[in-house]
Amino acid sequence: MKEQSNNVDPLNESADSVSNIIGSNNALSHPPPSDSISTTNSRHTYPADCYSLIATHGPLDKSGFFYVGLIVWLFQICFLALLVMSVVHPNEDTDNPDKSLLSTFIPSNVDKLTRWTQFMAMFSYCIFADESLKDIVTAVELWPQFSKVKTGDKVGLIMLSSILRFIQGMLGTSVALLLVINTADIIEIVLNFTAVNFVSGFDQNAFEWARWGKYGPRLEAEAKRIEELPVPDCIHRKNQYARYRFTVIPVGLVLITILIMVSYRQNSIDIWLTQRLRMQFKDGSDMEPYSGCYDLDRILMLDDSNRANYESFNATPSRARFGYCEAKWRWYLHNSNSTNACNVSQEHQLAISTMTSTYDISSSFGSSWQSRSGAPLDFFFFEDKDLLSDENCGSFLGDGICNDIFNSQEHNFDRGDCCAATCNGPNCGIVATQRVFDTDAMNVIGYPHCKDPSMKPVTILLNDIYPKEHSINKNTLNERFMSKSNREPYPPVMILDCDGYNVLKTDISSSMINKTQTVKVTDGALCTVIVKNMSNTGTDGIYVNYSVFHGDEDSIWSDPIIIVKGDSFVNKISFFHRIENCFFERLHGRIDKSTIYTGKDSSNKAVSWLMEDSSGFTNCEDDNFIERYALAAINFAAPIYSESFINNKTGAIVEDKGLWITTENHCIWEMVGCVDGSVRNLNFGDRKFVGTIATEIALLQDLHVLGMGHQFLYGSIPSEIGQLDKLEFIEFGGNSLTGTIPTEIGKLVKLRYLSLCKFSMLCLNLNKNEYTACDGWNYQSSIEYTYFPHLNI
Repeated sequence: MKEQSNNVDPLNESADSVSNIIGSNNALSHPPPSDSISTTNSRHTYPADCYSLIATHGPLDKSGFFYVGLIVWLFQICFLALLVMSVVHPNEDTDNPDKSLLSTFIPSNVDKLTRWTQFMAMFSYCIFADESLKDIVTAVELWPQFSKVKTGDKVGLIMLSSILRFIQGMLGTSVALLLVINTADIIEIVLNFTAVNFVSGFDQNAFEWARWGKYGPRLEAEAKRIEELPVPDCIHRKNQYARYRFTVIPVGLVLITILIMVSYRQNSIDIWLTQRLRMQFKDGSDMEPYSGCYDLDRILMLDDSNRANYESFNATPSRARFGYCEAKWRWYLHNSNSTNACNVSQEHQLAISTMTSTYDISSSFGSSWQSRSGAPLDFFFFEDKDLLSDENCGSFLGDGICNDIFNSQEHNFDRGDCCAATCNGPNCGIVATQRVFDTDAMNVIGYPHCKDPSMKPVTILLNDIYPKEHSINKNTLNERFMSKSNREPYPPVMILDCDGYNVLKTDISSSMINKTQTVKVTDGALCTVIVKNMSNTGTDGIYVNYSVFHGDEDSIWSDPIIIVKGDSFVNKISFFHRIENCFFERLHGRIDKSTIYTGKDSSNKAVSWLMEDSSGFTNCEDDNFIERYALAAINFAAPIYSESFINNKTGAIVEDKGLWITTENHCIWEMVGCVDGSVRNLNFGDRKFVGTIATEIALLQDLHVLGMGHQFLYGSIPSEIGQLDKLEFIEFGGNSLTGTIPTEIGKLVKLRYLSLCKFSMLCLNLNKNEYTACDGWNYQSSIEYTYFPHLNI
């Protein structure tokens, strides 16, 4: 056996020496009360820490001691894991512009003094092994040599102890490295090392407190026993430096290499440094010409402060540059030729950042900037890298050109460039080639990419495109034959203008027949469709028959709402007013939306009148909109009577257009009385009205008094009147109403007065009424008697 031990490799030869040093370290750090240093050195005892509890006791044999060691290890791992997560968690204060994992917690650069401190910290950490690194070394040194294992050696527990110690040591070392490269402050570097040492020393501190009896007598006795317990021969090391050297050197090389790589990336102008930035000033401000992209100045490279300079992109309207003044700790946007921001005179200073010591300009994107006078500036930086390409840097918000990259809510849909009603400038809507009516067309003005939700769809359907033959005499025929006028006529041009904005302009070809084009206009837009039909002789050539629909292309096939039909042979110009969407919502179920534009009854006229009312009192979002609509419908159903509306030959009453509704608030109309803004009284009085009683009267839900007596009303009483459950007074006497009295009147339990007299109507005696007005009644009336269940007749 002695001969074999003399022939082992150097690592095995040093086993006893390493064990000696383990015992020596324990004796120096935590001297047992009864042992001297020399005694401990010769006995090769276990390390005085909680990992020895795991190495000497299993989970089933005196498991309490095993779990004490395991709990201490779990505390260490949890604390170190929390430190790792706190470091690598994305930090919005980090100025690193890169999007990789490392860049989320490593600053883009540090000053020279911090750099030297980082390297000194790593070298000292490796040379004078810190707690975490010592745990790694100890784990390697205590790993058993299987050739020396004897019966009874707890090899499995020793291996488990070494593995747990190694994991904790590696995690602690990783945390130390992360904290060093994450920190740009010298004092923080020292404090971070202290924090890691504190966590890595939990196992020794806990063992020391156990040996002092702070955790009870059993643990005290066991701690003292372990300090006296000899280690098995399989973990003896003769040479104290062998495994230490082969452990520390690789770990140190890895740590220093990583630190060198980080330093290289921080000092490179191509990696952790903003290469191009883009800013946008408020629309219409004096600073707006300086909006655009700014590129890293590669000629100047980094200045004395180790910060970069940026000069404006070629397409930016006005030239300027960014620079950092270390003396004032601020970034400056200026329009001078100076490469040192500290030397720029005040008159050339355009924008000044708040104080910052970070190295990359991206850290100032979210901070406030001010003008040279100290006034805050309204602008923002773009963080989307897709906006920083050469192509997109030549595009600008609000320049009259719809750029897809800006066509979003975030950028206000390219500041209105993508929709006709919001675009300003000579380039609005001009695109070399567009697809119109499902056909490729040249020199089109249009806005096919309008996405603004406030804009509403209108769809044009081309029903037909046809030539119109004109009769011509022989001389005209000869002239046409001899001239060039027999060439094909020019295609007609369709122009759609809404609210003074050109929404669409395109040539019309035969390939567009039965095809549609949807455009976006403002809700409630007033529009004009013009079709110019010009031949090469100046005479009319080709004509267009078309239909305009409310809604998009899908809706015109499933639920068509025709706005207007036009034919350029009949009328070259067609007008229409797009009804606001909220009209459809508020009037749902009260009007036929399919004929809301083309219908001729009183409800359609009321909608048209409300659409034309620009006084501000007709807002479909207002609570009184329904009442205003109902009153308008009642007026159009029974307009004011005058002599001019009686046919002198036949004596028949022609359609009356006299209106008592005005653009003022409806509560001050002559016929209307309101309480708290709601219609309570509707009394025609002595004015003479001709027409029918509109069914929309049922929309006046707070109506108490209805006076329509002694007018020129004809037709029947609408059954919808029974919905006015607050009615107390009804006057229909002196009219030419026909038909039956609706039984729904019997539901009006609050009704106190009803007059149907002077036009051959039955008189009704109402329960609880004040009086009944009846004179000149006739049983041969065309209005039949109707039963009212709650009235005494």
